[in-house]
Amino acid sequence: MGYIAPVNMEQTAQYQLRTIQNVVQPITWERIYRVKLHEQLAKHQELDEVYRRKEQLKRQAAQDQENRAKHQAVVVSEQAKVGKRETPLLSEITGKGKFISDSV
Repeated sequence: MGYIAPVNMEQTAQYQLRTIQNVVQPITWERIYRVKLHEQLAKHQELDEVYRRKEQLKRQAAQDQENRAKHQAVVVSEQAKVGKRETPLLSEITGKGKFISDSV
């Protein structure tokens, strides 16, 4: 008997190349997750409450600022009425009666 040389079997190698291939699917499937509506609803309700509180605080701050401005405007306008006269007196226009006392 003789020596059997290691020969590559072309027929089996070609068959393996034909059948075993890394085929890439053109369509990929993504995993479908369960919808958790109750958790999302609770989360949105919490956010709504936070936004409502913020809006309420903003409105209160705006009202307080308006009230302060109105109060200051009233005080300033009354001080202006007491301190300054808009129309000059007759004595200031004509110059007569400046030196007359009220008690006379």
